[in-house]
Amino acid sequence: MHITRGNPAVLGLFSLVTMFVVPLASGSFLIDLTNREVDKDVRTELRRSAGMDAKLMQEANNERLRRLFFDLESSNRGEERWKLALDGRTPDEPPRKTFGKKIPQAQQTS
Repeated sequence: MHITRGNPAVLGLFSLVTMFVVPLASGSFLIDLTNREVDKDVRTELRRSAGMDAKLMQEANNERLRRLFFDLESSNRGEERWKLALDGRTPDEPPRKTFGKKIPQAQQTS
């Protein structure tokens, strides 16, 4: 510790090692330790033996991602998607039922 007090370069190196190198190295080690690599054959077999609900969820998620990327690429859909998101909906959802309550429509401002 006495060396770092008088030398700013050593203090900087010490700080770099303690704040970045040690946490990154220990984090990488723990991740590798707890999450062993699964080879491609095992992963393929797990997907093949997955239940119907997992397959349906995967299809739904893929479709949502395709829709999101399409909406992001087309600039004219951004405003519509934003308005629906404020209401908590997506473009594919039907309007929510209000059960007799009247919901005021948003004012169009130009």
